[in-house]
Amino acid sequence: MREFYEKYNVNMLVYYEVHDNAEAAIKREQRLKFWLREWKLDLIYKFNPHWDDLYNKIAAFC
Repeated sequence: MREFYEKYNVNMLVYYEVHDNAEAAIKREQRLKFWLREWKLDLIYKFNPHWDDLYNKIAAFC
């Protein structure tokens, strides 16, 4: 099975959320799966209006 990023040609990180625990993150992910695409795009534009690649920003914390 191909990885998600290969299947969907993902090459940038444009949005992320930080949660206190895995359970909260999983619940949030499950809620977002049912959102309309437009709502998801609005969420990204509010968080990262220029669609900058945020990978290096969060990789520094690991």
